[in-house]
Amino acid sequence: MAVRELRLSVIIGGQRYTVEAESFARGSYGSVHKAVRPDEPGSVFAVKIVQRAHVTTDSYRRHVRRENAACSCVPLHPNIVASYGSYEIYNGWENDAYYLAMEYAQGETLLDYANRRRRVPEDEVRPIFRQAVAALHHVHRAGFAHRDVTLPNFVLAPGGHLKLLDFGLSERLCPTGAHFTDFPGTALYASPQICAGIAYNGRGADLWALGVVLFCLVANRFPFHGECVSTLSRCILDTPPNFAGLGDISAQLRSLLGGMLEKHPSRRITLSQVEQHDWLRTAVPTAPVDCPVYLPAATAVSAQDLGSATSARGSSSSTMEQAEQQAAQIQRCSTDILRA
Repeated sequence: MAVRELRLSVIIGGQRYTVEAESFARGSYGSVHKAVRPDEPGSVFAVKIVQRAHVTTDSYRRHVRRENAACSCVPLHPNIVASYGSYEIYNGWENDAYYLAMEYAQGETLLDYANRRRRVPEDEVRPIFRQAVAALHHVHRAGFAHRDVTLPNFVLAPGGHLKLLDFGLSERLCPTGAHFTDFPGTALYASPQICAGIAYNGRGADLWALGVVLFCLVANRFPFHGECVSTLSRCILDTPPNFAGLGDISAQLRSLLGGMLEKHPSRRITLSQVEQHDWLRTAVPTAPVDCPVYLPAATAVSAQDLGSATSARGSSSSTMEQAEQQAAQIQRCSTDILRA
């Protein structure tokens, strides 16, 4: 595949990449570009570029540190986008930049997939969700919390192969238990402990967020709603998941969602228990996942999915799209609002 309008040629991880000028995805920290390597003609890679001048110095350093640590320490896995090395340029404050070379994940995000499919049948969700669980369990076993498990951070390739993206907010897990107090992620996926402003366990928070992802796939809406971050926070803390209009889901799936979205962390099921849950172990006839032959990949953090919430009542097919659009409008809300 030819690269248009060459932006630069840069050596990352010992390999030279020729990077396309135009990005195919943008997030709050940077942009992602297609790239090629002379040693692999015809292959396409992705290069994430974070310009220090576009973010605060502290945010830049935290992002680089987090992503470098996770990408170098989390072993390769078929359901995680592979990284091939990083490179920092120091040319004065305005020109400092961080480059991360990675696999080009071709497909559509789970957010696009869920909005396109509306309510995905259980038998179609099951093989997708198995892969999401496997990816997150691999990250945890490597000693990291992802901390940004969201619909836009999974890409579903043609044929139904799932990939987890974006380790820019990840942190090392503490073996002694809860120790995170900040929340750099997305309010729609925040656990009750995050909303309460107390120290939380990264594994438990990731698992809660994965439960929100599963709920969205089968319901085409979020399990909790609020007109702003503070009202969403109160809803997550005080009300059960909104199963209204989902009377047709199986008892096994309702049990799994209830266990993953259990508000008390000591009663919330673990990823190992999720893997062994009857719903995931149910054998179904092999059927292709309904995904397009090709859609351009969307990666990293989606600006439409950052920092907020909106109404998600009822079963309207547009509720998830509305939630994501309103999220963009209030993405600059302080995480302190979550703790109000």
